[in-house]
Amino acid sequence: MKKFITALLIIASVIVLGYIMVADAIVTGTKLREINAEWGIYLEWSFYILLGVVVYFLLLRPLIIVLCSPYYSLAKYVDTNYKNAGASHRVNVLIKNKAITDLTEIELLKDLKRKGEKEKINKRLYILYHGEIKNNIDKIIVENAKNALVLTGVSQSHLFDSLSVLVTNFQMIKQIVVLSGFRPTFFRLAKLYLRVLISALVANGLSRVDISSLLSSSIKGLGKVLTDSAVQGAVNALFVLRIGILTRNYIYAEKKTDKFDIRTTAFAEAVTLFPNVISILITQPLSALFNLLKPEKKEIVEKEEKIPATWSNKKKSG
Repeated sequence: MKKFITALLIIASVIVLGYIMVADAIVTGTKLREINAEWGIYLEWSFYILLGVVVYFLLLRPLIIVLCSPYYSLAKYVDTNYKNAGASHRVNVLIKNKAITDLTEIELLKDLKRKGEKEKINKRLYILYHGEIKNNIDKIIVENAKNALVLTGVSQSHLFDSLSVLVTNFQMIKQIVVLSGFRPTFFRLAKLYLRVLISALVANGLSRVDISSLLSSSIKGLGKVLTDSAVQGAVNALFVLRIGILTRNYIYAEKKTDKFDIRTTAFAEAVTLFPNVISILITQPLSALFNLLKPEKKEIVEKEEKIPATWSNKKKSG
């Protein structure tokens, strides 16, 4: 019954969001066509083609990659007392996806060559997933949340807000799945993408709301624009953080009873990660500016004076 309801909600969300986005796209295309009577039509159709390319490469393709990824669960390591087979495949996937450091790669390959080390290498993989790989996944989540904050904060378009949230979440889920080497179950993926669709609808709705007027009637002018942009960006970033954490937790779930804890703690963890998003948003431009203004170190090559052979011979003979 839950699967049937989830499927209905996904279909309804796709229809509603698709209708809104198509309507916004037609409005934008019409405005482009009205720019010029002669070549405006070409500008309009170029926009539609570009939109189609974005949908295929940034939405459909990441979705296909995720769906075609193998299903696996870290619970198998625990349930089988770290004696589950498939360690060599997991190691090869991590190496192929460059999810681990060179030193870790060397250690894992050494363990694979030793016979009878199945339990040891599975324990090492379990620790690795909860350490190095989990930290890398958190970096992916924070980076994508930052992108959502900037894109939806700067944007003044309903269509661009929805598309930005969709693209950011689809890319993030793909990156997490590719890095870990496996995906959650299809049912959990369906619930994830349902949340993505809902977050895109929320982003579209927020862009239509006069947020600053709801907060205070005294906010006007530039302050009004900045307030609306900041609130929209922050809300969308929190949605991205929560979806990213859910994706990670679905992959890392070790027991069936974890599903309740996963949902209840995801938002709290998203709130705790949000300051990291703000920190990166501030430090990255400053770091880039510092590197740009930093003077290049010029290598001073000192020329060594060569002692003539005749002089050295004279000195020896004397």
